[in-house]
Amino acid sequence: MAVVDAYTGRVTWLPLDWIDIPDEQDVKPNRNYRLDSRLLVVTRSHYDASASFTAYYYLIEKGRFRLIRKLEGNHSDG
Repeated sequence: MAVVDAYTGRVTWLPLDWIDIPDEQDVKPNRNYRLDSRLLVVTRSHYDASASFTAYYYLIEKGRFRLIRKLEGNHSDG
């Protein structure tokens, strides 16, 4: 997956370090973004009994995504 700057046409590839889903699972992570923001949030649900998830917060800087936070929790936390 990549992000394309609508003004410059520059392509920035997303980092692959958040793709830690085992091959046998057909699970697609959720991606949240705004067109006017440099922040990308990728959330991976684990589909377990506690409804746990991992959220990765990336900031695009100088043509690269930098991981600024990794949050683990469960959906019942509110």
